[in-house]
Amino acid sequence: MAIITALLFFVAIVAHELSHAVVAVWRGLPVSSITLFALGGVAQLEKEPEDPTTEFLVSIVGPIASAVIGFICLLLAWVLGWTRMAEPTTPLMAMLVWLGYINIGLAISICCPDFHWTADVYCAPSSGGGPAMRKGQRKPLH
Repeated sequence: MAIITALLFFVAIVAHELSHAVVAVWRGLPVSSITLFALGGVAQLEKEPEDPTTEFLVSIVGPIASAVIGFICLLLAWVLGWTRMAEPTTPLMAMLVWLGYINIGLAISICCPDFHWTADVYCAPSSGGGPAMRKGQRKPLH
């Protein structure tokens, strides 16, 4: 069951990164590559977004994808009989609960400037960019 859980977590990471790439291409930004790591990934854009709306949409869609995956996993666990804050009673339920919590946690941590390495991107539409953007230190989307 641990191997299946790890593989499903990797699938969730792929979905997160693909969501960045799909929205980037939809908004006219070519994606040169997607690099995957054990616990994350990077969608590398060939050029910078030209407007804050595009930058925001490309940035925020990854955490939204992770949150949706997390809520789907928790919903499936609930359908199997799990109740919130209770110990899962089966290995399948435990896997779904873990995947739910970890994906929701990932979505939240990415959106919190103190916890994630791309949080400066989310500040762009409202404030002209976070500290790294004001210094001209652009980062790939995670």
